[in-house]
Amino acid sequence: MPNTDDMPEERQGFSPELYTIRGEEIIEFMSSFPKEPNCPMCDGDLALMAAGKYDDDNNQIGFEDRPAIIGVTVDEKPEIGITLKTPAFGATCNDCGFISYFMVGKFMAWKRKNEANKP
Repeated sequence: MPNTDDMPEERQGFSPELYTIRGEEIIEFMSSFPKEPNCPMCDGDLALMAAGKYDDDNNQIGFEDRPAIIGVTVDEKPEIGITLKTPAFGATCNDCGFISYFMVGKFMAWKRKNEANKP
């Protein structure tokens, strides 16, 4: 589980709770729907996008063991310097490369309901 105290400022625009989500939880959520979530372009398999990280010691880019949280722009107000974003998970098609976004809000509601129903 990542330590949210060490996150760069730009990543703290969303709830720190989002950075503790595991890929297995998202897969379980997607499996709860009657239709398998395939690519809308070619019907290929989707793969969750992993969060990136930069290793200062080795000057290399790698991946964290958690899904990427992507800020999807929903509105811009350039006249006052505001861009409104909502958190989403990204998934890419293994066949054609299409990128799909899944809003985090529905997932979090599902997760909280499941946790409340556990014995």
